[in-house]
Amino acid sequence: MEKKTKWAALAVGAAALCVLLVYGVRLAGPRSGVVDGHLVHVASFSPLLFGLLLGLALHLTGALRRDIAPLEWLPALLLCIPLWMHSESPAWFTPYPENSVRLSTLLLALVGIGCVDAALGVWQRRGWRFRWKAALALALLAFLLAASEWPGDAANAVRSATMDRSAAARYIGVYAPPLLRLAAGALFFFLARRNRPAGAALLAVGGFCLAVDLAAVSMALVDIPDASMTAPKPISWLLFDDYTLSLFSGVFFLGLGAVRAKRA
Repeated sequence: MEKKTKWAALAVGAAALCVLLVYGVRLAGPRSGVVDGHLVHVASFSPLLFGLLLGLALHLTGALRRDIAPLEWLPALLLCIPLWMHSESPAWFTPYPENSVRLSTLLLALVGIGCVDAALGVWQRRGWRFRWKAALALALLAFLLAASEWPGDAANAVRSATMDRSAAARYIGVYAPPLLRLAAGALFFFLARRNRPAGAALLAVGGFCLAVDLAAVSMALVDIPDASMTAPKPISWLLFDDYTLSLFSGVFFLGLGAVRAKRA
């Protein structure tokens, strides 16, 4: 009975993960449209709810570590609060303010994982010890996930300012942001526990989304026209923006960490 329950949770978690990544992430960013000839911001999907649902879906797959105590999440979550306030990202179903700073959607995933994991830890009485090394690692992870966007934005600014002056600056502006976002997603590797079925599901979902997003980035780098309007669904839903690269990469590396071989 317990084994059937685990497989059922894995199936539900993988399905929820697929829906959230393939469809939900399309709604997680700022939305805008033209009304009566004027560009206006319209209501967006709640980034906070997206992060919580994503964290719950990952927990249902059983691929996340269980040795992190609730108290060890607090420094990371407290660090996320000023980062969220700085970005002016809406907490609920409200529009993004104009010219707001965008944070990586991977930070939303970390917030969701942290809140869900801490709540489950309290419910399961997982323990109240405080290992400062684990807490420091989680806080550092939260900071790096947010900071991964800043060098990318700086590289884009340098590229725009020196478009006709420096080939090196152009290449940095083109290739640095995607590589930094992929590297940020790789940091999620250490959050995974060894669970091969869950890892296979995460690899399949994250790998598909990552491949589609990388294809969109590659087309942009070689000046191929945007295919987001003509690509078939659900592929067109994934061609949103570069900020999803880190999220898809994070899911992929979580799966990679879950399928790694057990130590002898």
